[in-house]
Amino acid sequence: MNVEETVRQIVEPLLKEKDIELIKVDFLKVKGKYRLILTVDKYKESIKLNELAEANKLVNETIEEKGILKKEYDLELSSPGAERPLMKIGDYKRFEGKKAKVVLYEPAGNQVSLKGTIKGIKDKKVIFNIDDRLIMIDFENIKSGNLFYEIKEDLK
Repeated sequence: MNVEETVRQIVEPLLKEKDIELIKVDFLKVKGKYRLILTVDKYKESIKLNELAEANKLVNETIEEKGILKKEYDLELSSPGAERPLMKIGDYKRFEGKKAKVVLYEPAGNQVSLKGTIKGIKDKKVIFNIDDRLIMIDFENIKSGNLFYEIKEDLK
């Protein structure tokens, strides 16, 4: 098991008890220093700064106590922001009605990148409304996905 999987396995249940979702775990070496980056959010609302601080303390204490990392590292917890990554099929259900951008492993038609509104889930397929057409994409064919927002300016 790699560092990301180990951290997820140990930390995710503790965060869940605090109603905090662990979205993503990255363990990187940047300019000779190791960084453990956890992206977290609340299940029903946006995470607040004080909740991030509490989660950071909990994660740091747990990692130290369990001796997960033997190397010196910096720990960073952050919220996913407005363009939140969509990592699990349940994320697409949760954000039904929102706009998303996905990158595919295999093209749909002739496109590997799609933008549209999430319409739902059916049989492990994500349904998108793209240019007033419903398109079903196998979840397993989604390489990456995230919510996106367009800022529309009034043209006068």
